[in-house]
Amino acid sequence: MKRCYFLLIGFIISLSAYNQAKPSYTQYVLNNYILNPAITGMENYTDVKISYRNQWTGINGAPVTGYISMQGPVGKTDQRPTATSFAMTGLNPRGKDYWEKDFAAPEPHHGIGMAMVNDKSGYINRWS
Repeated sequence: MKRCYFLLIGFIISLSAYNQAKPSYTQYVLNNYILNPAITGMENYTDVKISYRNQWTGINGAPVTGYISMQGPVGKTDQRPTATSFAMTGLNPRGKDYWEKDFAAPEPHHGIGMAMVNDKSGYINRWS
């Protein structure tokens, strides 16, 4: 009798469940914001990126993903160069203040960003 109840509960849960598939991104290494929005405002510039992915070209209903993302800092006052920013003019970054200035925590600041994603797979088309 207990087995019937477990089967019935499992059947009811399966009726209310639905499948969630996340969009597939390629080249996400070049746009960390699309996977982790918490990095918004870390750089010294506004970043705009566009991507389009057409998987399994030529097959009907193949996944197609496209997005545009934009993010940037708000109220950021430090202009330290990063691995992805242009060289800053001024003193040698490996100079006298290197350890005290460059490894200190930056002043608090915010970031703002947005991403528009269109993911189509088969007859399902989702905008977010």
